[in-house]
Amino acid sequence: MWSIKKILVPTDFSDASERALDAAITIAKKFEASIVLMHAYHVPVYPYPTTSLTPADLAGHVEHGARRALQTAASRRGDSGVPITTVLNAGIPWEQIVGTAKEVN
Repeated sequence: MWSIKKILVPTDFSDASERALDAAITIAKKFEASIVLMHAYHVPVYPYPTTSLTPADLAGHVEHGARRALQTAASRRGDSGVPITTVLNAGIPWEQIVGTAKEVN
């Protein structure tokens, strides 16, 4: 029989991701596992000649919004009985997902 201890759930905050998180919670309960809810964002750098918003400012806004969305998604399921931790990474999403999977086992 398998022994699942942790389930990594990448999210893009879509309805499909919300359903995937709910499914992961169901599985985690069965195996007494925890969940790592993660989001990765990538802010491409382009010249913005007509705005005072710098790439660093944009990245800061994206990071703040993503952090808040992760916390909201986790706290909405706080009464599930499943421990949920969050991870937020900047970078190319698929690379960050693979890296996080290795990091958290």
